[in-house]
This record gives sequence, C-alpha cells and structure tokens, in this order.
Amino acid sequence: MRTRNSCLGMLFFLGLFAALLLVLVLSSNDPAAKPASIPSRNPITYPVATVFQEIYTTLGNESILGPAITDLFSYEKLSCQYFETALICLDPDSIDLNRISLYPLGLAFQEKISDPPDYNLDPSKARVVDGYSIDPEFVMLYDKLFGSMFVGRPLSQPRHNDAAGRLEQYFENVGFYHLDSDPPGTAHLLSYGVYSCDMSCRYQARLGSEIIAKTIPTEQPFLDALRGMNLAVLGSPLTQPYIADDGSLEQVLENAVVYAPLDTPQDVRLRPISRQLGLITSEPTPNQAFDPNTYLFVAVNGELGYPVPWVFYNYITAHGGLEISGPPISVPYRHDAEHYRQNFENYSLEFAPAAPQDLQVQMVALGSDYQNQADLEPNVVIRSTYTPDRLVMVVGEAYPRIDDKTDQLLYITVLNRSSQRPVANVEASVVLTLPDLSNQTYTSVPTNEEGLTVVTIPAHRDLPNGSIIGYEICLNIPSPEEICSHETYLIWR
Repeated sequence: MRTRNSCLGMLFFLGLFAALLLVLVLSSNDPAAKPASIPSRNPITYPVATVFQEIYTTLGNESILGPAITDLFSYEKLSCQYFETALICLDPDSIDLNRISLYPLGLAFQEKISDPPDYNLDPSKARVVDGYSIDPEFVMLYDKLFGSMFVGRPLSQPRHNDAAGRLEQYFENVGFYHLDSDPPGTAHLLSYGVYSCDMSCRYQARLGSEIIAKTIPTEQPFLDALRGMNLAVLGSPLTQPYIADDGSLEQVLENAVVYAPLDTPQDVRLRPISRQLGLITSEPTPNQAFDPNTYLFVAVNGELGYPVPWVFYNYITAHGGLEISGPPISVPYRHDAEHYRQNFENYSLEFAPAAPQDLQVQMVALGSDYQNQADLEPNVVIRSTYTPDRLVMVVGEAYPRIDDKTDQLLYITVLNRSSQRPVANVEASVVLTLPDLSNQTYTSVPTNEEGLTVVTIPAHRDLPNGSIIGYEICLNIPSPEEICSHETYLIWR
C-alpha cells in the first residue's frame, strides 16, 4: 500500500511541475523579489477545489482538515486533492452517496500500527466499533466527522505514543491524536495527507501531528498515576524502568526523575535532582515586602523562604502542588535574554514572556542531564539526547525559484518536538546536487537561541535556465538515526 500512495504522490508531482513551469513562463519577466523576512514554515498551499468546497466546509474546514497542500489531480478514475490530514477524492462515474469520499490512506501503514480487535469490550463503558474502543478524547471529533462514513473503520486501539508525547488512534481514512499538553476534550487529526504525499508536497506537518512509524516500546508503570496527578508535563521516558540503588523502581523522564516502591508504582514521587545536577541555588531570606501581585512568599525554614512568581506557583498548583515540585531552592533569575527560571528541589521552571500564553511556563528538560550523570546500563537507555523523536527540523528556502544572479538562503530551524522550544548550538550540513549530478557541500554555523541558522548558497551563474537544484540538509548530531530533509528549487530568469 505504501507503493500505491507513493504513486499518488508522484502523479501529483508531475502535474504540479507542469503547472509550475506554465506559471513561470507567464511570469518570467518578474524579477525574483528579496524576502522581507524568513519565509513561513509552509509557504505553498492551494485553494480548495470547487467540487470539494461543500464537503470541506461540512467536515470542519482548515481547523479540522488543515489546508489543501496540492491542486486537484487525477489518480486512476478519481479526481483527488491532498489536505494536511486527508485525501479527498471524487469518483465521477458514481452516483451514490460515496461519490465524494476520504481515501483510505491509513492502509498504507496498517502493518506498523494495527492492533487486533477485542470482542470482549463492554459497549456500555466505552464507544466500541468492530472490537475497537474509541477513546473518550476522540468521540466528539469522531461524531463530528460522521463516524465511519468519513473516518473509516478503526485500525488500532487507543495507545499512548511516548515518542510523540500524545494519545493516538488510527482509522482507515484519518487518525486522531491528543497531546499530553492539551486540555481535556481536545482532539486533532494526524497528518495522513502530508505522510502520503511525501516529497511531492512542499508542506511540513504541524508539530505533534506527524506520523511516526517507528516507535520504541517502553514500559511505563507510572503512567496511570502521573496522568491522574496531571503530570504528563514531566515528558516522555528517556529510560526503561530500572531498580535504583535504594531498591526503588525508577525511571528518567524528559523533565524529571520518578520513583516508587517496587510493588506499588502508583505511589510515585519525584527525585530531588536539582541540587545533584548543580542548578543555581540561593539562601532563603525573610519576606522582604515582595509585591504580592507578582510573588507569593513560600517559607522553607521558619520565617525564611523564597518569592515565587504567581505564574510559577499557579503552574505548580495545577500539576500536583509543592509536594511534587519540592520547595524552591533559588530566587527567580534571568537565564538569558528571553527566559527567567526558578529552581525547585525536584524540577526547574522557565518563563518566556514573549511566548504564546499556554507555552510561557515550561519545565526545563533535566532528564538527559541526570541520565548522562547517572551512568546507567546501556540496555536501560531508550532515547539519547538527540533523536528524531525528540527533535524536529524545519527547512525553507528564500526563493522556490531564483535567477542566476541572486544568492539562495536556506533557513534551518531546530525545535524540541514535545515542547516546541528552539534548540541552540546545532550545526547542519547541506549537500547540493547540480544538474550534472555533481555535489557542493556547505556547513552551517550553529543554531542561535531561536533555534535558527541560515546557509547562503552563492548564485549559480553558469547554469542554464530551468535547472533544478536539489539539496539535502542533515543535522550534525550524535543520533543513531540521521535527521535530514530533501528539497529542490528552480533556476529561472
């Protein structure tokens, strides 16, 4: 099935390339404009085909299906258009209700994600379809999409994807997910369309919606207890559970270390790792008339204590309280030009005033530091600091078409997949493939505090008009799997 969907993508690509050449011929007198700013993450989308506008609106428009990422194209007898989350097709020979339908893209990766049906499920306790329960987080969106008519039949039971930090469930035509950081009742569609269209579409799935076909099975004995305490914010596991020196069952997560008695994992606690990792500390002081509108004074030793900003205290209260975070061990301090931090016994919090409101307060990722310091057995470690399931690379060029006198700019942004925070000090290599199949190699400077680096490609003054330049960008990181992206741009005078 993957081969069939690759054919879908290739057929579209050929049609798109022909259309692109026509547009370029008609606009060849227009000079390539200098970009006013870094190009948007997904600069190429398309109008919704007239024939699909009604069903697109009925199913929720862009807020549900995402934008159209191709123009209308033909596949076998069908007329189809890719959207971020689905492929909508029209059968012109059909006159029944299925004349317009969602193509079953999920069958392409069914072998990797499918679960057997469980015919013992109790339909009085959950929505059950064909021996598969539909997670309560997904029922509302499932019904909004008219159930199996457009969603298709289920392919998997609900499962937690540790790599992506989300609850997910796969169906034939679309897939559902709920991020660990989402409020209850929030559901989205997985990027089936982006996955299937693959390299033929110049579109990158929104963070969190990517289909990650290869996942590492991880034991999570603490998961139910952490969910019950609203502690999914501690992040995904970096290790399997293991027996710690004190005989407890312990596991390293992205932002903290959890442990519990061996026979009662529901009695989970956080290790006091902040001092062990050498985080900044300060001595407690008396309450020195800190502004009560900004700070809450938290006593730790009689009348001595620390001012805790309300933005931090509210976050702590929403995620288990001071019993989970441990008492503060420092005053708030400026970490860098854009972030403030305060350290607690068990974890550290960071505040970014310029970030969207729901992302302003985040836990600092201390887990990898603890993992590196703890000298754990190799068979325990399941995720190194830099792996494709922890990082996402966003790539864009300044000019999808460019003349032979202008330098090309390649923009590379590296983000933490789960927190969407930028990752600094990562280099990238760029390999250009010219029309004669020769290669040119460039190396970027490290990403800055915004996770961004820019590679300048000198103008190609000796290439004929219409030349296609291919390039591969790979991150220079110690990962067992490469994180790379492949793209092209066109020389056009």
